[in-house]
Amino acid sequence: MAEAGLVLGRVVDLEDPEARLRVRVQRLDRPAGVESDWMEILRPMAGEEAGIVAMPELEDLAVIGHVGTRPVVLGFLHSGGQTPPAADVKERVIRTPNGHRILLADTDADGITIADAHGNEIVLNADGITITSASGLTIAAQGNIEIEAAGTTTIKGATVELNP
Repeated sequence: MAEAGLVLGRVVDLEDPEARLRVRVQRLDRPAGVESDWMEILRPMAGEEAGIVAMPELEDLAVIGHVGTRPVVLGFLHSGGQTPPAADVKERVIRTPNGHRILLADTDADGITIADAHGNEIVLNADGITITSASGLTIAAQGNIEIEAAGTTTIKGATVELNP
């Protein structure tokens, strides 16, 4: 008989022996040390070599439901002192534990920001596109590169080299 309702559990294992991106959890309503079998994780998109994958970290709090008799992780909750990656209701954020971030802001000024943990950033907003690099920036193409502007094109640098 299938269990009814939802239960919570802590992720205790991410090393799926079948490489199917499943997890094992320690359910909070079970004695310590009693771990689940491998559970599938509900994803917003899943297909043959396609989908959206965001694996949890160990100790993340999982919400578990059941499909028939099979338990399935339905999602994860911020718990305890964990701070969500955004506090503004107009922001949609994907942020990794290492600090890489994609921000979609539904305000006129903010637009879209892609940033890594090293200080590199691409911002798309009403003012245009800005690429900021913490160190160097390389643009390479197997074919041609064209730079075109309806207005002035400015190139600045300590030294500017043009090679034919």
